[in-house]
Amino acid sequence: MLTLSEETAGALGLQTGARAAAWSATGRLLRRVAPLFLRCQPQDLGLASEIKSSHFERPALFLYDRVQGGVGLTDLLYQGWREVAEAALAVVHGCACAQGCPACVGPIEECGPDGKRLVGDVLEHLLGTGVFEPADPEEGLPGPQPEAAEAAPEGAAEA
Repeated sequence: MLTLSEETAGALGLQTGARAAAWSATGRLLRRVAPLFLRCQPQDLGLASEIKSSHFERPALFLYDRVQGGVGLTDLLYQGWREVAEAALAVVHGCACAQGCPACVGPIEECGPDGKRLVGDVLEHLLGTGVFEPADPEEGLPGPQPEAAEAAPEGAAEA
């Protein structure tokens, strides 16, 4: 499970309009990349994404073991989350599309018109490698002052 604080989600602009779709797109990309590291089938992992989790009251991504009884995939994912996130970020940066496509974060209709950039911002934030511009809630566009990303996911718990 990955979570973001309300402040970070607000700064990234994930809670406004079509931008919320980028949070789900981040989860779908992680779910698509993770089997390469876990040596499992893509359908062995499930995904639930909530822009405001009823339990945590903040954005949460749940990647879970769909095999009945579990086979330890979530434990492996928890231990190797950084490698998976780095690979997902490489997919975003390596794709030649401008806004998103089925090969990276998903089509614009699913991830929103700013989806590719926002998914990259979320992954960079989680990895502690990026700088992003806080969203201006008035305009729904990035604001003028960059803000440094944090060094690790804000919330992670074992499944």
